[in-house]
Amino acid sequence: SDVYKRQAFTAGNIIDLVKAIKSKPLIIPKKINNISPICEDVLRKMLTVDPDQRIDWEDLFNHKIVTWQEEKMKKELEETLKGDDLQLSRFYVNNNRVINHPSEINKKKDFNDFTAGMTKNRNPQQDARYDGPLVRRKVERDEEEKLPNAATPTRGQREEEKNDGELTKEETPKERQTRILKKNSNVLLHERNKYVFLASVSEDAISLRVRYSDIASFLLIKKLFILIGKLKLALDTKTNHLSLEIWEEFSRSSEFRDITQYISQEHEVFKVYFESMFNNLSKIIRNDRDPNLTIEIRDALNLDVRGNINGAYTKALTLYVMDLMNSAKASLTRSEEEAKRLWAHTDQILDCLQLDETFRFQVTDKAQFNFKLFYEEPKNLDLPVLIARVEAKFKKLFP
Repeated sequence: SDVYKRQAFTAGNIIDLVKAIKSKPLIIPKKINNISPICEDVLRKMLTVDPDQRIDWEDLFNHKIVTWQEEKMKKELEETLKGDDLQLSRFYVNNNRVINHPSEINKKKDFNDFTAGMTKNRNPQQDARYDGPLVRRKVERDEEEKLPNAATPTRGQREEEKNDGELTKEETPKERQTRILKKNSNVLLHERNKYVFLASVSEDAISLRVRYSDIASFLLIKKLFILIGKLKLALDTKTNHLSLEIWEEFSRSSEFRDITQYISQEHEVFKVYFESMFNNLSKIIRNDRDPNLTIEIRDALNLDVRGNINGAYTKALTLYVMDLMNSAKASLTRSEEEAKRLWAHTDQILDCLQLDETFRFQVTDKAQFNFKLFYEEPKNLDLPVLIARVEAKFKKLFP
């Protein structure tokens, strides 16, 4: 299971397995998956052996886990609204790290519109509150998006959903078009997720406070802002810069419209984020006389996004990762939690140095890159496995 990464109970045969389930206590291995107390509570109530003692449907749907994520987001937003523009932008990023499908854009639309609006039109004197829905339930979104006289999905469309876009032998021209349009949406959102990954790594760099972390963090956000600016321009002008199929039809679709509006909104959020980070960085870098900060790196530490910063970006992240490797190795004498955090961040910085190679949209003929799994994977790796992975990546980049 996702919680255990193995069977909760094991036995040599079915009779012994039933005995084990009835007689042994349920142990949730925290080291494998550090689930929240609320999640653990509902799991234990659902997995109670005695059906008379097991949680019923009414109590399950009234359990705190149903609204826990929303309450957590609301509490975080209330705290964030007391802070500055930078905190608000970070809050937006953390709650919109991965968007896999256009329908997810509408899931938190009211919430994101409010956050983006506050980021763009910040008034420190304003007592801002948010009273709208944090997450639109699927039923509510379905009602809004329901089309009159909508046709029943064809067998081919159902197969497409089941196979995640895989071409079937029975595919008709219409079904092929549907599959390609879906893939085009996924490609655009993949590009978006790739850029937002840079913001996520930037956040970790700031919190770790390793040498060069401020500079690396700023250049990650500058790289993001340049890339998402190019994507916004391409969408606004309907330029097929990614060579997607049946572009004309796709650029007239509602999915394209939703993605374009969403990217445009995010561009404004990241503009504030980028400018706020620069204001913080300029104070730090002004008196820094480190000879390793070359003219090329220093020349990139500004708000000008018209030039090419790839050289400065690579050199600054290389400086940073070299220092990170030393810090990560030194952390092995301290707590495992601290060590894992440093090694995981080093792993992600190495990914930032080979962005296109790491985040290829099509992983295999049938599989596409999964950002949610990508973010979860390091959490479930044992420290020695994580270290081996980082060292292999490091050796490949710096032989």
